[in-house]
Amino acid sequence: MRKLLSENLLERLSLRFIGSREEFSMQHRAFHAIAIFTFFIFLAGIVLSLFQEVLELVIILAFCTLILILLYIQSRKYGRFKGAVIVYSIFGYIVLFSNYYYNSGILGPSFFLFFMSFQLLVAISPIKIHWLWMLLHSLLAFGLLIAEYSNPEWISPNYESREIYFIDIGFTYLMAMLVMYFIISYLLKNYNIAQQQAESQALEIKQQHAYLENLNIEKDKILAIISHDLRSPLASIQSFLEILNQTKLTDSTRDEINQQLLKQTKNTSEMLGNLLAWSRAQLKGGNIELKPLSVIETLDLAYTLHHENARNKGVSLHIMAPDSLYVMADQEMLQVVIRNLVNNAIKFTPEGGLIQLNAVENEEGIEITIRDNGVGIQDHKKKEIFSLNIRATQGTQNEKGIGLGLLLCKEYIERQHGSIRFESDHDSGTTFYIQLPKAKRIEQTEAARP
Repeated sequence: MRKLLSENLLERLSLRFIGSREEFSMQHRAFHAIAIFTFFIFLAGIVLSLFQEVLELVIILAFCTLILILLYIQSRKYGRFKGAVIVYSIFGYIVLFSNYYYNSGILGPSFFLFFMSFQLLVAISPIKIHWLWMLLHSLLAFGLLIAEYSNPEWISPNYESREIYFIDIGFTYLMAMLVMYFIISYLLKNYNIAQQQAESQALEIKQQHAYLENLNIEKDKILAIISHDLRSPLASIQSFLEILNQTKLTDSTRDEINQQLLKQTKNTSEMLGNLLAWSRAQLKGGNIELKPLSVIETLDLAYTLHHENARNKGVSLHIMAPDSLYVMADQEMLQVVIRNLVNNAIKFTPEGGLIQLNAVENEEGIEITIRDNGVGIQDHKKKEIFSLNIRATQGTQNEKGIGLGLLLCKEYIERQHGSIRFESDHDSGTTFYIQLPKAKRIEQTEAARP
């Protein structure tokens, strides 16, 4: 717990004084962190200089500390990063020169500071100008060495004792080591974060690519379905109309053709309805209005729409569901699902068959079942029954579809936070199970329809 609180505190302090990844670049944030670190280095340098009684160096460090604070504010508050880096480097060279001059030249710890300063500038600047810092550091360092070598009296040792000398060297070494550790750790941490983000983005792009490929495959399948299965009934309708218009027919033949034409028109209308509904389902952001719906009223509407078709085929259609059952669903979507399943049941149930629409409450919500004793589903088609890979199958009286109905049912039910499954034995019938969330319950009475 204490460790978690400490990590949260460090995270909040980092966001407050260094900035967030969304607000600043890595180099920008590195400059803020290094400016804060340099501030404490300057304070330590002021204390050591006071201890050594080098007042000139105290004044220079104090002035540079004030400039550093102003640079940090300009970068952190106003976003003036590039200008702050340039001024930081200028005053950094002033500090290096001053420390070399007032702190015993080559005998002092100045070259630790040279190396540390170079690492700091490299960490906060673009790669393309690293050569500049290398050049300037080399010129200043070798210039000072040559100047001291040529004029030994130019710089005089200012350590009052051997102890102070060793303390200064040791402290500067420790400070340089800490700075190096800080820079490397900070850069590695940000590198790992950037790598994770890149891997995450690559995975997201890969998933989007796969999704688009699947959409393209589905589009091709839809076009193939439309061109093959929808064009055929339209051609039949056209043929019937041409026969009616161009051929003298007996009344019985004309009536038979009218019946066939009506059947083809209904089938084609059903195909188009499913196709348009499925197309709407693919549109992102489609409106879904979930509200309490009476199960018995929903099944009654399906009964009203299909009982004439079932009666004409000699199929019995029964409903059994409590009046009190309510589901949380979208009215239009649920109606589309029930209509498709009932229509399929009629299509694949022979004359004299029975279709039952039932609903019960269970632990997971409300389960609606559509059961028939028709021809069932062949085993090799079961795995693809809810996909575009399934091909349309003719009903017991050669009724035609385009294979979109069950796919549409699955998508619609899942978008309503439900599930759909089926059980089927070939030549024994099929049962579809729809599971939906339960809504407010009213009262418990049984309702049945013949």
